[in-house]
Parts: sequence; structure tokens; C-alpha cells
Amino acid sequence: MIHSWAGAPGRLQSYGPRFISRKRLIHRLVKAIRPRRTLDIGCGSGLITKVLAKASTEVVAVDVSEQAARVSRGNLGKATNVLLKVVDVFQSRDAICDWSGSFDLVVLSEVLEHIQDDDSALDTVRQLLGERGWLLTSVPGDPKLWNAEDEQAGHVRRYTREELRHKLTKHGFKIVRMINWGFPVTRWLYLLEVRLFLRGRPSQTHGNGHRPRGHWLLLPLLALTRPLFAAIADLESLISGLDRGVGYVVLARKGATQQES
Repeated sequence: MIHSWAGAPGRLQSYGPRFISRKRLIHRLVKAIRPRRTLDIGCGSGLITKVLAKASTEVVAVDVSEQAARVSRGNLGKATNVLLKVVDVFQSRDAICDWSGSFDLVVLSEVLEHIQDDDSALDTVRQLLGERGWLLTSVPGDPKLWNAEDEQAGHVRRYTREELRHKLTKHGFKIVRMINWGFPVTRWLYLLEVRLFLRGRPSQTHGNGHRPRGHWLLLPLLALTRPLFAAIADLESLISGLDRGVGYVVLARKGATQQES
């Protein structure tokens, strides 16, 4: 499975600091490279797809879930340059053959951590990219943060900087930017969220369809804090080198594999 719909951003989650941090970093990096044709694998609710559509000429967004495709279409609004498809790219030989070498950018936003064989997934991404194409991926970081929320979301790992660097290099990607995001404020809020989750109270940002008490009040409150979370995200990105955040956003370019070089 390339994406667990239960882990896709729900309405509350899209207002939270973790999603806002990832979204702003992804927008900044994609805007800088301005791809012509982008593939969004595991598009979930389409909120990142919407960001990609603003910076790409064409976006193909795929997910294994019919429900995800329906929700994505609603969230994409007036975006006319997005093609939505229900397909598991990593299991479909037809998709790999049809799309081989045809994308300038492939995006894996919170996807790799769901895949047992992430090495095979990266090989597939390489096939789908054109010469000198780009890979943009975001993943949860710091294995010490592993908790029951990871298990419920269907994660199989959290990554270290070294593991990411090794895997991407091995599969022929040259890392251009690796940003460790979410320290210190977002990390503190995340740990608070985990404590609430473990107490059995649904997290405010959990995307599995469960709504916490006072849901009707949380949305306007979170909407008011959105600018604050955005400012925090921008400040936290400046101290990425401390490597104490909750996740990574990586921009890498297709090059030669270790075997080819």
C-alpha cells in the first residue's frame, strides 16, 4: 500500500503545526524548481497536490484509495491541471511502463514510511523520472519518537538523516536540500499530542475521521493560530542543522547510481 487513507490529513490536521511546516517547505522547494510535469504519489486528501498544482504545468495525482480521490477532487477546487487516478504505482507494471521517464518531479509526501520495501519504491521513482528529474520526499524522523500513533497510521519506520542519505545516494539521487523541521516548538506540540493520544483522547490533528470533543470550536481556534504556526515553521527551518525536529523534507536530483558511476 502506498498510502494509508487513515493517515491522510483530515480537516483538523491541515490546521496543525506539523502539516503547515511540511506544506510551506514543499511549496518553497517546488516553486524554486518550477517542474513542467509532476507526479504526486499517495496524494491522500489532495492538500499537497493543490500546492503542487500552483507550481507545476501539469500534475498527476495517484492514490490507492477511491475515497482519497473523491476527497482530493473536492479539495482541489478550481485546479484544472490535475489528473487524479486510483492506482498503486509501485505494483502496476502498466503505470510504470506508460509513465517511464515522463516526469520532471515525483513527490512522496509522508509515503515512504508506509512502505516495507522502500528500496524498491525508490527504484520505481527513478524509472518514472526523466533525465535529471527531481524527487521531493517528506518523512517522519527520529526513531526515538516512535509511538502508538505511528503504528495506527501504518508507519513501518521513522528515518534518520544518515539512513535517508544512504538510501537516496544508493538509488542514484544527489541530495540538494535536506531540511530537518519541527524543533523546538513543533516537536513540543507533537509530544503533547502523543501524550493525549496515549491517554485515549483523539488527537486534534489525527486524520482517521474521529473528532475530538469541541470539534466545532477547534476549527475557528486553529484557523486563528494558522499565521502563528506558519511563522514558527519558517523560524524552525532556519535551525534545521540541529537535527532535533520531527521530520525531514528532502529535495534530490536523479543522477548515476553507485553501480553506474
